[in-house]
Amino acid sequence: ERRRKAEEEERLRKEEEERKRKEEEERKRREEEERLRKEEEERKRKEEEERKRREEEERLRKEEEERLRKEEEERKRREEEERKRKEEEERLRKEEEERLRKEEEERKRKEEEERKRKAAELAKCRKDVEDMHKDLLANGPKVVAKERKEPGSQRSILEATLDKLNSLYTKGKEFPDIDTSDTHNLLVDIEEILGIMYYTEGANKLALPLLRDASKEGRAKAGVYLSEWYLRNRNEIPDEPEYLKKFVVTALSSPDIKKKDVDVRIKGLKVLAKIYRDGIGIKKDKAEAFQYYMQCAEMNDADAIAIVGHCYMYGEGVKKDGKLALEWSMKAAEQNNEMGIRDVALCYDFGIGTKRDASKAIEWYERLVDLVHKDRFAFYRVAVCLTDPDREYKIKPTDEMYERAVMCAQQAVQDGEENANYILGYCYMLGKGVPKDYELAVTHFTKAANAGNTKAKEKLAGFSKNGLGKYVLK
Repeated sequence: ERRRKAEEEERLRKEEEERKRKEEEERKRREEEERLRKEEEERKRKEEEERKRREEEERLRKEEEERLRKEEEERKRREEEERKRKEEEERLRKEEEERLRKEEEERKRKEEEERKRKAAELAKCRKDVEDMHKDLLANGPKVVAKERKEPGSQRSILEATLDKLNSLYTKGKEFPDIDTSDTHNLLVDIEEILGIMYYTEGANKLALPLLRDASKEGRAKAGVYLSEWYLRNRNEIPDEPEYLKKFVVTALSSPDIKKKDVDVRIKGLKVLAKIYRDGIGIKKDKAEAFQYYMQCAEMNDADAIAIVGHCYMYGEGVKKDGKLALEWSMKAAEQNNEMGIRDVALCYDFGIGTKRDASKAIEWYERLVDLVHKDRFAFYRVAVCLTDPDREYKIKPTDEMYERAVMCAQQAVQDGEENANYILGYCYMLGKGVPKDYELAVTHFTKAANAGNTKAKEKLAGFSKNGLGKYVLK
């Protein structure tokens, strides 16, 4: 039994060993198969990779060949384009050279034509200058002489002659061998004549350059007119001590003005008088101004005569003298001078150099209105003289005079003379020339009082209001 068991165990052991051996062999076989399978797979994988590598290489080779082919084509295309470009540039260069050659030839041709044209024009211009010069020398002085005898008769000819002279000097610069200096005096004469003509017409833009040029050349008459313009445009006077005085005195010192041109001398003396009267560039000296005005008055200048009368009236530069004021003002008024008429009216109105005479004052104020048309002070004083509100003229106004006074006072107020409200208030207070109306009387007296009329203030003091709020006389 033990042997049997031993044998059984041995058998079982051997069977186990055989089983294990077989399992080991099976395992090894499987492993070998697995190895072979993997090796086969690896071989196939490598073959596949090799195939793909070769395909890729073939693809890349073909792409490289294609790229090289295209590059070659592009290179050839560029070479062809470059060749064509160079050919085109060469063609354009030759065309440009040809164009420039033709342009140069055309330029030279035109320059030659221009040179010939200018030479012809210069020759013609020279002949024109010579002819113009001869014509001006022959006819210019005659025109100037005729204009001085008959002022204004040669205006258009003088203007044309001045244009010719300016053209002569402009064109003559090209021909320095032609002496045009002998026409200079003619130029200055025409500048003086036309300058004065334009100035008297108020065309100062045209006049001033001519007057300045003529005065610089010693033409005294032009200097006097220019000094008058300076007087009216004082901001234009050069900033130089006593400039305008010296300017006028120099002009007045001319023998021609002293002997021949009385009107111009008067004009210059009046400018000088104004310089002293207003202190333009010098110290004021009204006495000196009066002397110059007197010189002009003695030469029968209406404006100067009126100013002399005015100076006597107010004692400007001379002792106040009412009789001489009336005498000189009357002389000016007889020449229809505005200042003279005004001052004569004032003399009769306020009794300066004569007795107060309302009727004569009215007569001269009306002459002033006829001359000036709208003179508010004259209308106001006529109204005062007609109504005599303060019994200064010792007259007894009629109804017709009151009505006329109201019309004059209304006109004066309309023109801005607030004092004339005093006359309207007076007429409404009395009911003369207008219906009696204390309300309107107070209104007009108040306006006059606000303008500084003391008599109107006195009249207002005579009014008060009643219980109904109406104005009544106290």
